[in-house]
Amino acid sequence: MTRDEHRRLTDCLLPVVMAAGKLEMGYFDAGCDVQTKSDLSPVTIADQQAEAMIVEALAEIFPGLPIVAEEAFAAGDRQACGSTFLLVDALDGTKQFISGFREFTINIALITNGRPAYGLVYAPALADLLVTDGADAARRASIPPLPGVTALDAASPQPIRVAPHFGAVVALQSRSRNFDQTNRFLEDFPVAERRQLGSSYKFCLIATGVADIYPQLGDTREWDTAAGEAVLIAAGGHLVTSTGEVLAYGKMATDYLNPNFIASSAPLAVLKARSS
Repeated sequence: MTRDEHRRLTDCLLPVVMAAGKLEMGYFDAGCDVQTKSDLSPVTIADQQAEAMIVEALAEIFPGLPIVAEEAFAAGDRQACGSTFLLVDALDGTKQFISGFREFTINIALITNGRPAYGLVYAPALADLLVTDGADAARRASIPPLPGVTALDAASPQPIRVAPHFGAVVALQSRSRNFDQTNRFLEDFPVAERRQLGSSYKFCLIATGVADIYPQLGDTREWDTAAGEAVLIAAGGHLVTSTGEVLAYGKMATDYLNPNFIASSAPLAVLKARSS
């Protein structure tokens, strides 16, 4: 995709992303009932309604293109994804959302030939939007979840880049999963600070130079990671599986389950060498 294509797609998505963010903030502020899915993960009406809103809009923007969305998949939708498809997580970080943490996100990614070609991550409670702006560029804008935003340029977006500095690293960890295993993994790195948070916003903190490494040593699905990885890679970051491979997308045969992976601002060998 060209830079112009990235920008046109972002502007097409902005109205529905803002609408979904506003809907989610209404439930976030007022509270809502929580149900449990078959995999024992929580789901709320905010997840379901926001997804329905986004999927309807995507079907108009990309007629005929397969859409793999978290709640539809949980409800039994097993359509073939093909080589080009969309991944949607309309409310990533549902546990954080329920608990009152503000880093939950909306994630939309376009996948081509097994890799994210475009990604958008929006944290409505933080008014923080991050999008790819080509294969090697990403932008960020502060936009509250209000209607009327139809062009990203109107929000004065700024380019983002991973941290170029050397020294001790800032590590990110999930709030509630595989904590001990992650701590053991991080023993090989000169960690000066550890921060715990949920959702794809961890990718965004690395992409904007706030953090350096995020090991994910537990189960995630492709809709959890695609948009965040797209932004991270476009901002100059890195992501490899625990065996050193790129993360592949479109793994329908394994229900879109990801292997363990590590996201980082620089190659892992470089981050380890910072301690010398």
